[in-house]
Amino acid sequence: MKKISVASAPATVANVNAGFDILGFSLPGISDQVRAWVIAEPVVRIKEIVGVDIPSIPAKNTASVALQEMIKGEKLTHGFEIVIEKGIPLASGLGGSAASAVAAVVAGNQLLKKKLSLEKLFFYALKGEEVASGGIHGDNIAPALYGGITACLKTSDGAFQIVPIRCPKKIFCSIFHPAFPLETKKARGILKTEISLKDYIQQSMHLTGLLMGFNLGDYELIYHHAKDIIITPQRKSLLPFYDLFYPALIKAQSLAFGISGAGPSIFILSKNLPAAKKMSALLTSLSHKHKVSGQVFTGQVGAGKPEVTILKVRE
Repeated sequence: MKKISVASAPATVANVNAGFDILGFSLPGISDQVRAWVIAEPVVRIKEIVGVDIPSIPAKNTASVALQEMIKGEKLTHGFEIVIEKGIPLASGLGGSAASAVAAVVAGNQLLKKKLSLEKLFFYALKGEEVASGGIHGDNIAPALYGGITACLKTSDGAFQIVPIRCPKKIFCSIFHPAFPLETKKARGILKTEISLKDYIQQSMHLTGLLMGFNLGDYELIYHHAKDIIITPQRKSLLPFYDLFYPALIKAQSLAFGISGAGPSIFILSKNLPAAKKMSALLTSLSHKHKVSGQVFTGQVGAGKPEVTILKVRE
């Protein structure tokens, strides 16, 4: 009998406006799946990719690179063959590259005699996502692996610390994913490398207020501080619909809205599910009004998490 590990990892919203490259939360209902089984040679082979057209060369695929890093780091004498099923739209700003990498290491870990820590899985998944994003930042990997809302911090010696963010009240999210891709490398490439002291102080205030709002379940704090005065003004030109939607979204008085990750998807936060459904309906209406085709998703903030099962099949 052959053991096949089947793992999925959720979509994520990174940055959450004030926390560029730091904050992220998981979403339920949208995920990538990786099926893995052991092979004798210590390499990673991609048998099949289902869903979207992504690199099938192991050295260029986030899932296979993450597993190859695991093989190298743990000095494994065997390898893995994998099937990747993409449920998250490509280059959508919903953490698809991270989800594939996380699903891969979770699937691979389940096949090991000695299971690895979440910290090690995070490291290997991070190395995988680097292939797609062009940099090392864990604001998608962390919530995809740990679930919930997370802060991805770095110590002075470069080590990562993943801190779960407490959010006692249920907050829901509406997502609009326009029908065009936006590569993370492009969205990062347009950003300035320096900011003013004034902007630094204001953004720090917003990040502090947002974190306290989540921690205390204080909607007023979230409403006033889920803001971004640095990244969004630079990136919104890559989203032609952003300024078209903006007046209606401001008028709707949601808890927050902004660009999800590098874009082009945008997110809206709401106090409860009925409010989120209204926001999702508004996004659908705006997309029709301005002739911007796309998909709308609704889900509870932080409710997505990795899942894994083992199948036994006859060879």
